[in-house]
Amino acid sequence: MTRRPEDQGARAPSGPQEAQTAYGEPRRRGGYQRQSVAEAAIKSLIRSLAGSLGRAIMRAIVGRR
Repeated sequence: MTRRPEDQGARAPSGPQEAQTAYGEPRRRGGYQRQSVAEAAIKSLIRSLAGSLGRAIMRAIVGRR
């Protein structure tokens, strides 16, 4: 099959992260985004505090100290 001149510059999106826009520049698709070190640390701190708070509330309800 022969290629037409207008097909020479066309390229398929490389991988699942890129999608072709109407203007030709690639854009990222929504979905998985990697979190930064600070975001991971804050998330871990919040989970730890929530676990401690939940444990304290359950001890208060059940009557243990």
